[in-house]
Amino acid sequence: FSGSTAALTARLKKLKVWRDAAHVEDGSGLSRGNRVTAEMLAVAWRTAVTTARLQPLLTATPVASVSGTLLGRFQAEHTEAGRGRVHAKTGTLTGVSSLSGWTTTASGRSLIVVFLVNDSTNDWMARVWIDQAASAVSGCGC
Repeated sequence: FSGSTAALTARLKKLKVWRDAAHVEDGSGLSRGNRVTAEMLAVAWRTAVTTARLQPLLTATPVASVSGTLLGRFQAEHTEAGRGRVHAKTGTLTGVSSLSGWTTTASGRSLIVVFLVNDSTNDWMARVWIDQAASAVSGCGC
């Protein structure tokens, strides 16, 4: 893992995404030793959206209630506005849930969204809350 984490860190630094508080232990996202901030995830998405050679990543990103890891998500109450509008990657470990990506608001504005829940005692409810929060942003006229 050391070679891959060094390469990942170097690439993120070159893209100006890396933040000093971050730590990548295994590069897979499955280690509890990995640490990234919401701000770092937001910068990573902004970089992907604004860098032509990274934009193919955007078409591979799951869409709420439509594809990938978000296919079965956004089914609870108050998540209708996010369906088909939230494009994001998820992160899940026991007690930890996250969603980061972008959405289009009701007024047509594109916004980057990042939600992190740590130390959750109910992982399912954490995911529902995240889906509801992302849907609230999607449904706003902002």
